[in-house]
Amino acid sequence: EAIATLTDGTKVSCIALAQEPHAAGWQDAALFTAKIIELYSADIGNYAYPKMICADARDGMEYPMLTLDGGRSPGYYGLIAHEVGHHVQFLSGTTDKVQKAQTRLSQADGNRLSVALELQADCYAGVWAKRSQSKYNWLDQGDLAEAMAAAAAVGDDKLQREATGQVQPESFTHGTSAQRQDWFRRGYESGEPQQCDPFSSL
Repeated sequence: EAIATLTDGTKVSCIALAQEPHAAGWQDAALFTAKIIELYSADIGNYAYPKMICADARDGMEYPMLTLDGGRSPGYYGLIAHEVGHHVQFLSGTTDKVQKAQTRLSQADGNRLSVALELQADCYAGVWAKRSQSKYNWLDQGDLAEAMAAAAAVGDDKLQREATGQVQPESFTHGTSAQRQDWFRRGYESGEPQQCDPFSSL
């Protein structure tokens, strides 16, 4: 367990739940999550829950919990930052706006909004990387390269090509490998959450 202290003095309890064979690589997950929450809250607005649970689980996420399917330190740093970014979107109302808009749109147009939501979370992860490096100086070029590689590894185009040998852009929900890398890079180079607006280019 680790405690995040927000800008107004509020305390957030961060807890990591993991089981073998992953537990050995999750020793710093709670502390890492606490530092992400502190930085996001300073930049975007206070985290609203009294706790955050980071769980080693295959699927599903209920606020204030985020789930990661495996992973280990340091390779999951970017993923944790991305998932906490989704919490920021939820708390700021972005997620609700997207979901309401999707009920009025075609499947393809709704998917484009899903892509923008994911790319914004990638961008937030880049912002966090920039801000955390300035504050803690704990990332090296290898960590950043690994974050970029992780972004590329989960692009819709790459996953579809590997699964079926074909790519169907209209079915994308997370963005291409290039898009995910580009938005992470934008966040990192700017260090400003206000630059994370893929919705404006739809």
